[in-house]
Amino acid sequence: KQSDDTGRRARVCQEIKLQSQKVATDISNERHFMKVNPSNPNFIEFDPRFLVFEFTYSILLRKSQVILVNKFLHALRNNNQSMCHQMIMGAGKTTVVTPLLALMLADGQQLVTQVVPHALLEFSRSVMREKFAAVVRKPIFTFTFNRGTPITKDLYLKLCKARDSRAVICATPTSIKSFMLKFV
Repeated sequence: KQSDDTGRRARVCQEIKLQSQKVATDISNERHFMKVNPSNPNFIEFDPRFLVFEFTYSILLRKSQVILVNKFLHALRNNNQSMCHQMIMGAGKTTVVTPLLALMLADGQQLVTQVVPHALLEFSRSVMREKFAAVVRKPIFTFTFNRGTPITKDLYLKLCKARDSRAVICATPTSIKSFMLKFV
């Protein structure tokens, strides 16, 4: 019986040690979205949406992800430019960068549209729905359009409602091109 207690204590001590190391690592990890204020080094500036995103999805944003999101935001806000960036597989395009951009850009003033290849539409839409179903809620809609689809007032009102409700529209390149060709 005493050897059982000793073994149990050893396992509990090992578990406490591992958990405390994890907590220490989590606390000491650098938050790449936090910047020291140049005019007052006692103040740290950050966009709270980054922190909410990390907390909500139990992740730590990588430096490259924060830099990329800030590049996209800067290009849109300061120059109103389109931007394209290639990332390797597993870098967080679908699960981190895209939802974080949707969180920051879908503000009720502009319509946010995620355009993905047809083969990835279902997966991308399900990731967005998963990300925006609990703490931070956003409607996720699918935009399907072809050359035969008429442009109606109802379609316009749906897109306006999506914008106003801070929704994210998921679409394929074919749907977007077909829609644009209606105006040519």
